[in-house]
Amino acid sequence: MRFFFSRSIYVVLSVWMMRKLEGVTASRETKIAFGSCNKHQKMNATSIWTSIERTHPNAFVWLGDAVYADTRITFEKRKYFGEKFHAEAYAAVKRFPAYERLAKKARILGTWDDHDYGMNNAGKHWEHKETAKELFLDFLDEGKETERRLERDGVYESYSVYEDDEAKRGREVQILLLDTRWNFVDGSTPEDGEADILGPKQWEWLEKELMKPSNAEVTLIGSSIQVFAELNQMYKAVNYKIAREFGKSIENWGSFPSNQKRLMRLVSKAKERRVIFLSGDVHVGMIDVRAPGCHLPYESIDATSSGITHVAVEEVRPKWVTYFYKKMTPSKFMPRWWYPKNIVPDIYMGLNFGEVLIHWDKNSLDVNILGESGEVVVSKEVLFSSLEAPKGGTTAEQPTYEECFRERSMSDFQKQWTFHKAAFFIVFPWIVVLGFGLWAWYVLVVKTICCNPNIGRRKRRSKID
Repeated sequence: MRFFFSRSIYVVLSVWMMRKLEGVTASRETKIAFGSCNKHQKMNATSIWTSIERTHPNAFVWLGDAVYADTRITFEKRKYFGEKFHAEAYAAVKRFPAYERLAKKARILGTWDDHDYGMNNAGKHWEHKETAKELFLDFLDEGKETERRLERDGVYESYSVYEDDEAKRGREVQILLLDTRWNFVDGSTPEDGEADILGPKQWEWLEKELMKPSNAEVTLIGSSIQVFAELNQMYKAVNYKIAREFGKSIENWGSFPSNQKRLMRLVSKAKERRVIFLSGDVHVGMIDVRAPGCHLPYESIDATSSGITHVAVEEVRPKWVTYFYKKMTPSKFMPRWWYPKNIVPDIYMGLNFGEVLIHWDKNSLDVNILGESGEVVVSKEVLFSSLEAPKGGTTAEQPTYEECFRERSMSDFQKQWTFHKAAFFIVFPWIVVLGFGLWAWYVLVVKTICCNPNIGRRKRRSKID
């Protein structure tokens, strides 16, 4: 009896200890989810928000286009729906059941891009920007008296997420979210001067944030537009107006080299920081990696997640064309033949969201792009040590220009060939339909009616009779 009693206590204590250890192990991970490009009208058409909620992130980061307050009228003309629609769109997102459940369990952080700012590619001169800022900060439940709301020229902000985030203790990850809209000028007019993505005050704020002492083991910098990838390069060597205009609509830091260099100088100067970039905007998911010495002393990483409710393939008009595109890309990855070899990484063209999963006990993290059902489709494991500058100050072997600026270094022929392959991909469904229409016309009209001698004989016989 005594043995049985002692044995029972031992089992109970063992189970209790195992559960405690499991809790400790679980708390040794921090998960930060992120995403962009969300149309509130389409949230019911996908299960992706349920998938995001089920990953149980510590925080979710908006990287732009939480709502779409504008729409396309023609290729070059767009319409702003108005401030009332803008506010109602945010309200619709907040009351969506899966998002509402997520917001109760995870911190919701964010910055904006052009469509939740109010207009495609809008910048410094957008006339509704003040109202747009109030609506966006209300959406994030920002306090009414914060510096971000009252003093800043935009919505840029710094956050800290902790290993034990509820108690604000343990190891720390810092999240710096940039505003690429409020002060953005592309340098196309003399009045605006040189191109500037952030504006003077935000550049100053970013430098102070990076230079000040911090306990953060990892720093995530969120930009609504891509930092390294230049998916618009293939349009720059083509003399079609529609191609040039489309190329301009794909924004990235690489299109403004002086701004990109300035950003890299600031990050490189912060030698104690381990930095990874997060971005959105382009309606695909990808993890872009550049070699040490290209942009930063260590490996440069930009994880792009774009297309929570819609992606490029599904936005094509008319809708029947989407069927062909899905059949042409059954794996949901951009076809490898589209770009020259080793120019772009794996590009996921399905609905997606991203996550940074930090393993504190391993001093490492996983950068993941996840599909609609929550499955990992693109992944990269990153050791903390790989985000540190070499002790000697420079890398042993300097990378080439072609390695650092893969898209930019393509020859004009490669850019033109890439564009025409993309154009063929776009018009192929129309070629199929046109070919089917010509075949049907030949069979039903030419072969059946015009070339059938029996039809003429029947007519002649009827006249004789």
